[in-house]
Amino acid sequence: MKLNRLFEIIYTLLQKRSVSAKELAVHFGVAVRTI
Repeated sequence: MKLNRLFEIIYTLLQKRSVSAKELAVHFGVAVRTI
């Protein structure tokens, strides 16, 4: 896992509190399984 992606996921979760794995996968251009 790329470190930058990990930090951005954490930051997104802290801001929104509720984000689906599918939304994160679309945002980062990766598979849901990657998230």
